[in-house]
Amino acid sequence: MTDLVPRRLLLIQVLITCGPPVLLLSSGRSSAAAIWYFGVLLAIVLCSAAGKRAAPGGALIVATIPLLMVIRDYFSYSSVFAVLAVGVAVYVFAMPQSVAELTRNRTAFGPLAALSLFWALSAITTGDVLTNIRALELALAVANVYLLGHSRRWLGASLNGLVLCTFLVSLGLLPFGERLGAAQIGEISLGNPARTGFLSALVLLLAFADRGRWLLLEAARRWIFVIVAAASCTLALSTSRGGWAVAVVMLCSIAVLDRRSRTHVMNSAVITLVAVVVVLQTARGTTVIRYFDKVMSSERSVLARTSGRSDQWRVFPTVVWDSPVWGHGFGAGRRTSYEYTGVGRDFHSLYLHVGTETGLLGLAILAYLMASIGRRCRDHRRMTSETLPLAALLGFATIGITVNGFDAISGVYVGLALLGGDLRSLYVVVPTPHQSAEALDSTAETVQSL
Repeated sequence: MTDLVPRRLLLIQVLITCGPPVLLLSSGRSSAAAIWYFGVLLAIVLCSAAGKRAAPGGALIVATIPLLMVIRDYFSYSSVFAVLAVGVAVYVFAMPQSVAELTRNRTAFGPLAALSLFWALSAITTGDVLTNIRALELALAVANVYLLGHSRRWLGASLNGLVLCTFLVSLGLLPFGERLGAAQIGEISLGNPARTGFLSALVLLLAFADRGRWLLLEAARRWIFVIVAAASCTLALSTSRGGWAVAVVMLCSIAVLDRRSRTHVMNSAVITLVAVVVVLQTARGTTVIRYFDKVMSSERSVLARTSGRSDQWRVFPTVVWDSPVWGHGFGAGRRTSYEYTGVGRDFHSLYLHVGTETGLLGLAILAYLMASIGRRCRDHRRMTSETLPLAALLGFATIGITVNGFDAISGVYVGLALLGGDLRSLYVVVPTPHQSAEALDSTAETVQSL
């Protein structure tokens, strides 16, 4: 039972850190919610650092990302960078060898270096440090998840906490608006349905993949099915078409790649279907059907189905043709989008954003980085039969079609993908010819992750 202690501890910490803020948010007291969250989180993380233990603090930071993404809309947009930077700093102070290992791992460090360079060049070119700073947010989130991967126990505890936090935030925002994930509290707008969709899809991935192994719930199938039912409801209520697409891609990839999990996947899929049917019977069912109709109805134009995003895809070949090699310059995405579409908004796609600002050269670098991660995920599946890293990478690739993916939620996807091929927290006990069964059992009980 020792492997369950971190999970129990972290779930309690998530309840203490996120429970009161969610209640305060639902009552319209956004300021008090932000003060409670940041105060409790900082206290727990500092205690972890003082005890020279990075994993407990880092696990809580990753677990509370769903609430952090909502709080940022009220408190400070840059608060996410500060919290994630504190997480990395704790590892630098308490576990410097883990940070050193990260810098030596070319597959893991390459994307972090590329994202940091992308932000730095954007800031230098435009003279504004906030230009493309969300690329740095993605890098910091990836680093937090990867460093946490040193311990499968604490990683599993953190992912359980993330599941709990996702549901807490969803319940807190449920009374506001017709789309789950967005709220208008007084003059303050909080949340985004797409975030809820991507988080719900991630929760489904954790429950479906490898029969719940990453949540440490292989022997507790009933809890897996409870998580699947709840995540299916939040995903449907988010009405996020991007979230729906990510979930379908990841779950289909699991069914194809992992034969041993197909029975589990089919059982879970039945629960998902039942949960969605139940949602459709509620007062919000009409909203879900309306947004589903936006995607499937043949009477709607492609522009209407994609909320205007198709215009950006339509002009993209022309955008690249006008500056094929170097692109239109770092930080020029919004300006270029206005010049070619007449709408002054950023490109709603990772590939369009990178291709516009850095041209074919940037797209080639992006393809190389994702292919490198993909090869590690493939090798990981061959060595361990675990499919979650590869499915997470496919999920992030799908996210990149609908949004630019520069945020902490996408960072969790990429961080899990980068754990592919990483066997630091996996141990195999091999008996010697002179080792008795009793001794082997005793040894197995003492083998733990760092």
